[in-house]
Amino acid sequence: MLPLSYQQTYQTFFNLLKQLEEMLNAEADYEELKAGFSKLQQQFQQEIMALTGEDLTGEIFSQWQSSQTEIHRTMRLLQTDMMFLQTSRNPETSQQRLATVRDRVEKLIQFTASFTEKDS
Repeated sequence: MLPLSYQQTYQTFFNLLKQLEEMLNAEADYEELKAGFSKLQQQFQQEIMALTGEDLTGEIFSQWQSSQTEIHRTMRLLQTDMMFLQTSRNPETSQQRLATVRDRVEKLIQFTASFTEKDS
């Protein structure tokens, strides 16, 4: 089980992901999406990446490290997808990019949800 401080950090990140997901589903304009993503990215850099795992042991550390790596990778891909979305001019391409961004956010929500559960 992750320490409470970790769970709280991931819960904040999870809440920002859910907000971004709501914006995506409401088809918010790009500036709103960009602002939501910017908040998410800032929290990720300042809080999530600051977690070292040094107070975790054995199997918990191994599982956390693996998931942390996937979250980091997916965040980097999401950043790239957001840039592609911004530069897309064709409505069809924009819809494809938006679908990709939604998928990445869903993956991040799944990873993060496992950290916020009481029995993680």
